[in-house]
Amino acid sequence: SANNKNDHGNFRECFILDSDAHSPTQLEMFTFLGGMIGYALRACSPFPINLAPTFWKQIIGENLELEDINSFDSYSYQVLRDLKNHA
Repeated sequence: SANNKNDHGNFRECFILDSDAHSPTQLEMFTFLGGMIGYALRACSPFPINLAPTFWKQIIGENLELEDINSFDSYSYQVLRDLKNHA
């Protein structure tokens, strides 16, 4: 995550999925990850992968808000918040 790269903010250990991934290999990797998560849920066995809270929020169908950016990219959140407050 950006917080890990910048050594700033929370959830530094989390992974962020690339929404711009469109190649056949990348889509196959997404399918594999989905299969692994599905298997872990069905088998009731833990799957040790740290995905950002925004990933799980989208999985359960909740809308993302500006504050959600803070969980994985604090600097971008601060810039967007300042733009919103001073625009």
